[in-house]
Amino acid sequence: MSIDEIKATTLADFEVMLKAYSLNQIDKRYIASFIAWQSALARSNDKKGKPVYRKFKDLFDYEKELKQVEDKKIEISEKEINIYNKISEMNGGE
Repeated sequence: MSIDEIKATTLADFEVMLKAYSLNQIDKRYIASFIAWQSALARSNDKKGKPVYRKFKDLFDYEKELKQVEDKKIEISEKEINIYNKISEMNGGE
């Protein structure tokens, strides 16, 4: 991202980028968890010889993780708002 793009970034743009980053991190954890689940199925069994994780969702609930990102309110402090306002004024008062 260039300096001009950073200067033009609005609070709404930042929130979208933050949400995209959070969703990307969930996808990375999903992939890692899936690999772990496959390994666990190959190796772990309970005392009766059955897999400990019968379903992948028992290890990683993708929908639950997505909902947490969707429901999360991004909290912005008063100090951050003041900084944003000053930057906005310097950029022409948008």
